Amino acid sequence: MRIMNLPPFPGDGFRITDLGEYLKTRLALNSVPWPDLSSRLLAYMAWPNDASRRDLWMAALIGTQLSPEKPVRGEGASVEEANRAGPYLPAQNACWEYFGLFGGHMPLAQFAINALHSEIGRIQVRWARVSEILHRHYDMSAGGHMQQRGGASVGKVIELIAKNSQVKGRGATRLWTFWAEFKDVAHLVTAANLISAEAKARSGREGWSHSAQLSPYRVVMLAPEAVLAVGKSLQEYGLEVAVHARHDPLFDPNTSWRIPDWMNVEALAPPQCDLTPSDIRILNARRARRRVEAEEYGDDVPQSVPAARTDGAPSTSIPN
Repeated sequence: MRIMNLPPFPGDGFRITDLGEYLKTRLALNSVPWPDLSSRLLAYMAWPNDASRRDLWMAALIGTQLSPEKPVRGEGASVEEANRAGPYLPAQNACWEYFGLFGGHMPLAQFAINALHSEIGRIQVRWARVSEILHRHYDMSAGGHMQQRGGASVGKVIELIAKNSQVKGRGATRLWTFWAEFKDVAHLVTAANLISAEAKARSGREGWSHSAQLSPYRVVMLAPEAVLAVGKSLQEYGLEVAVHARHDPLFDPNTSWRIPDWMNVEALAPPQCDLTPSDIRILNARRARRRVEAEEYGDDVPQSVPAARTDGAPSTSIPN
């Protein structure tokens, strides 16, 4: 079992009763209300199976918040400071003061943050695909669709998405790859994307002034309560709903990143969307897999998709 290392909210926690008003107020903020919590949550969502990347993200953020050393003007060290340090100092004898001659830690921390922000921008595209898979699975199961053909499955959902779209990145092979990469945080990724979509829809109807900034990344940073509230409902769904042809749940209990029990936010059900008549026709026309594949993979994992990497036990390297 992997449990995210997240601090609880102060006080009695949160219960979101009016999601629209909550998002309108929270997403208009110019500063992050819970920076430590939001940053850790984002680290798990962006790099669920890469502890070193999570650590780099947190270390870089902390580095940008530390009091910077005395800056050195010009390129490299000044003449006076360089003379005091000597013409050459072997790297193995370097000290913090010598490090400060060349800008100190701040440029390195900012460089890492900028690079990781760019990486997160690309990751959000994959989040959208994973969110679509889990949300369609949820809709298929909640609507009682395909009960006579074994119920909802990731395989059915991926085929449905692939056949409904000609957009690059929505082919079956790519979708399976994205699912393998982010399935252990699918409940959180889907929550962030659904909340982002809800905020954009309300912004269009109500004329919010910050509609262009309603990305899933911004939602995680400014509204982590909502992400965790919807994520709790989806986590429960993923750990309880049975996978077609198997008794195991949709999420792997051993590798899924779970929201801690001490996280004091009340669960919030995600919005449900009904499948269209076109979706039903595609699913009804879907050919059954070969028996040997169904017996081995339960209609959910094709042989061509490699397993996602995992770092095993819960990471304890994100600072407390």
